[in-house]
Formats: sequence, structure tokens, C-alpha cells
Amino acid sequence: MKAVSKSPLILIGIVLMLFFGGLSVLLQSGLLTTVSAADSNTLLHKLSDYGFLISLFVIALGFALGFVQEWKRHDSPRYIAKLVNILLHRDQAALDMKDKQIEALTEALTALSKTNAPPQVIDEAFAALEKGDSSKAQAIFKKISEEKLAEGKAALKEAATAARHQGALAFQENTQEALQAYRRVVELEPESVEDWNRLGILLERIGELSEAEQAFQQVLKLAIEQENKVFEAKSYRNLGNIYETQGDLKRAKQLNEQSLTIYKEMNDKAGIADSYNQLGVIYREQGELKQAKQLHKQSLAIYEKLENKKGLAANYGNLGNIYKIQGDLNRGIQMYEKSLAIEKELGSRSGIAANYQNLGGVYYIQGDLDRAKDMCEQSLAIYEQLGQKKWIAHVCDTLGSVYQNRGGFHLAGQMYEKSLCIHKKLGAKEGMAVVYLNWGNMYRIRGDLKQAEQMYQQCLAIFEELDHKDHITDAYYNLGLIYEKRGDLANASIYYQKSLDLYEYLGSTKAKDIKIKLQHLEAALMVQTGKISPLKMGAMDFKIVTEAPNPLKGAKQ
Repeated sequence: MKAVSKSPLILIGIVLMLFFGGLSVLLQSGLLTTVSAADSNTLLHKLSDYGFLISLFVIALGFALGFVQEWKRHDSPRYIAKLVNILLHRDQAALDMKDKQIEALTEALTALSKTNAPPQVIDEAFAALEKGDSSKAQAIFKKISEEKLAEGKAALKEAATAARHQGALAFQENTQEALQAYRRVVELEPESVEDWNRLGILLERIGELSEAEQAFQQVLKLAIEQENKVFEAKSYRNLGNIYETQGDLKRAKQLNEQSLTIYKEMNDKAGIADSYNQLGVIYREQGELKQAKQLHKQSLAIYEKLENKKGLAANYGNLGNIYKIQGDLNRGIQMYEKSLAIEKELGSRSGIAANYQNLGGVYYIQGDLDRAKDMCEQSLAIYEQLGQKKWIAHVCDTLGSVYQNRGGFHLAGQMYEKSLCIHKKLGAKEGMAVVYLNWGNMYRIRGDLKQAEQMYQQCLAIFEELDHKDHITDAYYNLGLIYEKRGDLANASIYYQKSLDLYEYLGSTKAKDIKIKLQHLEAALMVQTGKISPLKMGAMDFKIVTEAPNPLKGAKQ
């Protein structure tokens, strides 16, 4: 309000009001000759009649202009909040980071207006921020941090603060700049648990899981030392996510359960909901779909009460994954589209990319290869912009399956190779196994059964090690196809039966198709082994469709 009250128009209006008020008093006192009715059109009489209203208008105009200037003032809370909203909508922060990200951005933008940078440079930085571009502001803080660092020990705290502001601005859009900034912060202030946490998140984002694990272990150590339950819970959850990526589901589950226990002790509803969501993902990967679905619905109910749209979107997407595994593709699409609508509303690029990827996978299973290709390519473009290695690998794998079914075997091979390379670097065993599975499909389609079998056996070994039941069914089914193609109906029947047992356990609609296939196969096996003659089978059809459509097209993401 101080800036508003200093508007020159308000001061002019007050002077005019005093002048015309004084003039009116003089006229009424008789010290000035009163204007006669005949001369009522003279300037003096008009001013005495309307001057006061003119003064009020000038003052009101001054207040209006003052409010506009206050809104646009660089350190105005309303203006800062507007810029924070612009920057956040470039890509929504993680569920538990949004409030902290708002706080960090607010501090950075408030500090920006108070730096010693030339006024023109600051004005240019704010003008760029209004367009969602924080690079000029980042450059100011980076320069300040380097200058303070050069000044020596006395200025190290200021150097760390400037680097922290740079990191907050870069966090959403420039991972490498943010990494550089937060590495500097934790070097200068190694006891800062929040900055170690941000560093770990950035390292996980680019696929440097070993370093990310070290950062989160440091968060855990500091949180316990500082009796900071919030970051203790976050560190368990973040470490659990790393182990989940690497396929160590037992350890991931334990850590997420530890995180959940702390959130329940603190009665942190959002933390509880997030833990349910994460545990739901782990149960789904273990093939425990009933428990997974229950956890996601519990999480969904809490987020609905909290009106947390990001949480709702996450659970809708994960429920879509469960319905896809069970073969209920239409319901899966409904869940993905609900999630996508929310992510678009939030402006979350990573969330949009995830749903494009999931929809692409469903369209692929349905045989709509053009839509599948379009969805996956849009998803890949976003993930590459964000530098999210884990999800780049998953999309490349699905795209490989799409290309191979369109006859583009060379492109498919390139996608599988790129995906496998990233998964190996991440140590993501499940991701590697899914690539082997889909690559095996390509060799099978091309008639190279030996190479296909090797790929299937490799993926089966990993899936069995990880106890990923939904993926194990894929490997069993495809090995059944290989043996059936070779005419080894006995082994084909064994693998189909194993596949059927797991499909029934998962509650998948695919079980019905496998049962029909097994009935035909067993009849053909009886003829092949001479247990019954074709003539005695009468009009029954014993023909084996050696390249029956695979109900398991596509990798589960």
C-alpha cells in the first residue's frame, strides 16, 4: 500500500481538493464577490460547483494507477505469486515437492529484485519470467554465487544462498543447471537436508541411480540426526523408488512401509496417500492385483478429500495399468483419459507424457498401430525434453513393438537397443527383461525361433528372480508359441498351462483365450501321439494355428 499512497495523481488530487474547498469557503464567507445568477456561466462559478468532483476523480485515478504499479512491482507478493504459477505450470513438481517448490521459487524471485545486478538486467529477467523463461534470472544468481565464492570464507553462506535460488529456478526446466547449483549448495552447506533431497531427485531424474541413492542416504542420516521426521519419511520413500526401479521389490516394499508408518504417526494425510500409491505400484508388479487395486483406491479417497489433483491423476493412471493387465482395456483407457485430463489442466508435462505412453500401449494391444505410434512418439518427445531416462527407455521399448508390427524391423531393433542400453545403465532388471521379451517377439515373427527362444529364456530368468507374475505369464506364453511353431506340442502345452495358471491367479480375461488354445492343442497332441485317430474325433477341428494372434502384445509399462 505504501507504493499506492505515493502516486503523484493522488497528491495532485488532494491539492486540488484543498484549493477548491478553500475557494468554496471564501465564496460563502463573502470575502470574494459571489457570482450573480446572470453571470453563472463564468469560470469561477463552474470551478466552485465541479472542482470538488474533479479532485475526487483525480484521487481515484491515482489510486487505480497505484494499484497497477503495486501489482507489477518486482517485489510485490501478488506479482511474485503470478510468476511462480507461470513457472510451475511448465511442469508440475512431484506430489510432495509442490509446496516446497512454491516456497523456493517465491524466495528466489523475491531475492532477485534485491540483488546488486543492474536495474535493466533485473527488468529483463522479470520480463522473461513473465513468459516462463527463467534463464536470465538463473544467470544473475549463478554470477552472484561465483562472485561470493571468490570472496572467500566470509561470503560462503551468500554463495550457497545464490546457488540455491539458481537451483530452484532451474529445477523444472534445466536439470543440468539445477544439478550444478545444488551440488554447490550441499558442498557449502552439507547439513542442509532439503538440498540433499533435491539433489537426489535430480540425479534420479537423469538415471544416475547410484549417486541418487547416496544423496538419499545422506538425507536419511541428516534427518535422523536432526530428528526431522518429514525428511526421514521422504528418504525411505525415495530410496524405495530407486530399489523398485532396479527390481528389488522386497526392499522397496519395506522402505515404503517404513515411510507409511512415519506418515501415520504424524497424521500426514498427503504422505499416507502417497505411500499407498507407491505400495500399490509394488504390489501390482508382484502380481498381487487385488491388494494393489485396494491401495490405489485408498490413496484416491484421501486425495479426493484433500482435493489434490496431482494425486488423483497418479492413482487413475496406476488403476489404468491394473485394468490393462487384467485385459479390461476399455476401463483402462477410461482411467488413463481421466488422468490425462487432470495432467493437462495442471500443465504437467511428465504426467501428460506418462498417459500418452500408457494409451499408446493400450492402442497397440488393440491393434491400432497408427494411434499407438502417435501417442508413443509424443510421449518420447516430452521425456527427452525433460531428460527422464527411465521413462525414455520404457517408451522406446513400446515404440519398438509398434514399429515391428508395422514391418519396420530395423527401427524396432534400434528402439530395443536404445531401451536396453538405458535399462542396463540404470540397473533396471525389469526393464531389461521386458526388452528381451519384445525383442524375442520380433525374432519369432521373422522366423528366427532359436534367437527368439534365447530372448524369452533371458527374460523369464529375470522375471522369475523378481517374482513379477504378470510378466512371467508373457514369457511362458511366448515360449509356448515357440514350441508350438516347432511342432513340439508337449512342451508347448506345458508352457501354455503355466501361463493359464498365472492368468487365472491375476484375474485376467486372457485366461479364456488360453483355455481355448489349450483345448485345441491337447486334441492335436492326442492325434500326434497316436492316442486317438483323427477319424474318431469326427468333425472336430484339430488344426493348430501356429501363428495365432498373441493376446500379450506390447510391454507392460
